[in-house]
Amino acid sequence: KMKCSDFIFVLFLSCGSPLSKSLKSSLIKPKQINPFFRCGITTALRSKFDAETEFDSKLETKDVKRCISILRKNRNQIEMDENRAEKLISQVGEAILELSENSKTSNDLEEDDLSYVYNELKYRNILKSYLSVDMDVIPYKNKYVSQEKLEELTALNIEALSPGKSNNIFAYAGAFLFLIEISIGQYFQIDPLTTLVPGTFLLFAVDKFVFGGAISETILRFFNPTYKAKIVRHEAGHFLLAYLLGCPISGCILDPWKVRKYIKGGQGGTIFADPIFSKGLMSGNITKSSVDRFSVVLMGGIAAEAILYEKSEGGASDESYLIELLSSLQPPFSYSMIKIQARWAALQAVLLLKEHMPAYEALVEGLENGESLGSCILSIERAIEKLPQPTPLQMRKDEFYRERVDGEEKLITSQAENLRKSIEESLMKRDFESAVNAKLKEQLEKLGKGKVLDEVGADEGGVWLNGGLRNVIGKSSSMSDELKEEFNEFKRMVVGSEDGAKEKFSNEIGIINERLKTIENDLERILSEQKVG
Repeated sequence: KMKCSDFIFVLFLSCGSPLSKSLKSSLIKPKQINPFFRCGITTALRSKFDAETEFDSKLETKDVKRCISILRKNRNQIEMDENRAEKLISQVGEAILELSENSKTSNDLEEDDLSYVYNELKYRNILKSYLSVDMDVIPYKNKYVSQEKLEELTALNIEALSPGKSNNIFAYAGAFLFLIEISIGQYFQIDPLTTLVPGTFLLFAVDKFVFGGAISETILRFFNPTYKAKIVRHEAGHFLLAYLLGCPISGCILDPWKVRKYIKGGQGGTIFADPIFSKGLMSGNITKSSVDRFSVVLMGGIAAEAILYEKSEGGASDESYLIELLSSLQPPFSYSMIKIQARWAALQAVLLLKEHMPAYEALVEGLENGESLGSCILSIERAIEKLPQPTPLQMRKDEFYRERVDGEEKLITSQAENLRKSIEESLMKRDFESAVNAKLKEQLEKLGKGKVLDEVGADEGGVWLNGGLRNVIGKSSSMSDELKEEFNEFKRMVVGSEDGAKEKFSNEIGIINERLKTIENDLERILSEQKVG
């Protein structure tokens, strides 16, 4: 830190004047860096470089277990950008999907590793919208949603959120294929019921039991692009809500040949983890919020189809799973409770998807283009960043935290006020008793001519006053009416203060009045004895 004159002097020295040439060597010397400090900097930089190099190397070779280990040990030395984050998320998701309970080894990942990656990237401010929605800031908190209220809030008919009510596309496809076979049989003059139809049933059986329906699913998607689009949009609903509600996603399976490997009896699937819900199931202690969160994610596919097509065709399995899940809890949900839970979860799913529709469309585009898991998630983040601020979610968060802060502030203020009153009452009580005792002591000392008897009993004229005054008052031969008048004035002062403290210190006032009365009687007795004397 230099003064203005010092700064000007340094400028003068740097101007090349004759004086500067003679003074530079003596006044201005370059600071030498401590070699130990330089060595510490070099070591830290080398360690950071080595950690990042090893991390990138393991990321390229898809050694995810080692990547996570390096990230845990060198958290502050590895910088995470979107490129690294995209690769890490995708590779962790793939590794989790490949887990097999029968061939599990020490090198396999755990669901905790998946959660760690998502939480770490959120901590690094890359996955900002992950876990951005919790049950405290959902769009509609009231669990009991009537049909009229649901239709009013969603602008959808109740039938749109009821899966399984639309016509079965597979039935139409089977009927269409049967008509084609009949036509072919008539054209070639063969009996289709004994040739083509049995052959078709055989092919379908092989497809279903050997290939898991992948052949028929592929053919159907090829001839019906709308059906394929519905599957993508259905899974995108699950995907987005799981991400927003904090359920780490390991993959979104849309390829019919991969679906049969990971999912039984489905056209597609979003595979995600819910550690809190899973631990609750294992321990038998499931929280209400975890059930609510899982229910909203399950209803995400139905909600997405209802918003876009005003009917849901692919949500029957989701609804069945929700019913089965709620019925298996302890205590189990009744039919009416399941209906209330499903309707409430569908409402939340619709409202959340509508609030994040740009992110949903970006996710759908990424899934249709076959982008990686990490790329799809980053597309969600980029779309949410472009939303007009503040978003409805952010406004609900602000309101929630404002109410919570106000509530805590009121509680603290109330506690502080109660403490202040308690302290004031204690101080007033102490000051009041101290003042009374001091005045009584003063009057009694006057009455006893300043003679305080420590060992005089009550039978000798002694009086006990709140432990603060020992046995006092001796008989006085020079007592006068003037002292009595002074005592009466003191009594009026004490009794007069009773009005202001009566509510808080009624018991103390009563005790003091009794003591005053006792002292007055003693005073009268002493004066009467004086007159007799």
